[in-house]
Amino acid sequence: MPALFSGDLPERPLLYHYTKADTLPLILGSGRIRLSSLDAMNDARESRSWHPSVVADDGLDVSMSDFMNWQTQLDESLRRRAKVACFTADRTPTGPFGGAGQFHRGYARARMWDQYAEHHSGACLILDQERLFAHAAEALSAEGDVRFGAVTYVDRRVGDSNGMLEFRASDLRRGIAVAAEEYLAAHWQELLLTKNLDWMTEEEQRILFVERGALDSIRDVPMEGSLVAVILGERFDPDSLDAIRDLASTQGVDRDWVGRCVWFGGSPQIMPLP
Repeated sequence: MPALFSGDLPERPLLYHYTKADTLPLILGSGRIRLSSLDAMNDARESRSWHPSVVADDGLDVSMSDFMNWQTQLDESLRRRAKVACFTADRTPTGPFGGAGQFHRGYARARMWDQYAEHHSGACLILDQERLFAHAAEALSAEGDVRFGAVTYVDRRVGDSNGMLEFRASDLRRGIAVAAEEYLAAHWQELLLTKNLDWMTEEEQRILFVERGALDSIRDVPMEGSLVAVILGERFDPDSLDAIRDLASTQGVDRDWVGRCVWFGGSPQIMPLP
């Protein structure tokens, strides 16, 4: 197998995207990674309603009906306006054995293989970070704000750095969509790059897209030469191997760069396909 699949960290930054077996041919066939809404995230902090509060600052009455309506529209506009693609990355080796084994590599995360790749029956895509980020910016920046960053893990409420998600009534009377867009622009790191401590082992990095104007439910990022390798889980359907190798080749991935992650003596190893 190529030197990439060793304990040595690569010279250029890579991203690792875990996916299910039935999604893999769709990604390879289209050459695109779909962005997901926050409703589809596993962290309840993101997938459940945020319940923003409203401060009556303009001397006008705010009825309970107005408040409930504003709260619902704000939550929908904030969370539907944002879409994300999620990845993990390599980390510096730690522990008494240092770099022995491949546990620190982005393709060797046992929990992520189990949770995001259907109990080791899915796959992990390895992508060139700089190329993928550049493609995302080129494809999406005309229709919204594109940002990239690593997730910060902290146990606090959704909102600003103090855990406050608060709007002024005077701003909401100008328009819910405008207020939501302005808030996301000011607090995107706290809202979209913050998760609870339970998720910190994922060491997640994200492509973020905050849509301007009318909302579109489908957005994706073209890979266009950023796909480096495809790693299949040890329980991936063997009857689909040839089809996946053929699809990977359409994205510029040589057959030697399609492997399988197996666990030998409790340690992850990348093995060539038969």
